[in-house]
Amino acid sequence: MAADLGYERTYLSKFVRQATGSTFKQLVNVERMRRAALLLRGTNQPIYEIAEEVGLANLTSFYQRFREYAGCTPQEYRKRG
Repeated sequence: MAADLGYERTYLSKFVRQATGSTFKQLVNVERMRRAALLLRGTNQPIYEIAEEVGLANLTSFYQRFREYAGCTPQEYRKRG
């Protein structure tokens, strides 16, 4: 992304961190989990498909990140509706 914008990677990383208080990677993961939460509540799509759709093919990693984000498993989140 930095190259596409014409910046050095380290400069853009530092800028994002100063502007948001989070790293670029953290922001990407939060956005992935927001999207996953929307899909869990708004569709009947299987959880493994949602994980793949948000860019996390490793289901264990998806569950871990989602639990950190929402405080519960994807199944629990979906049931809470």
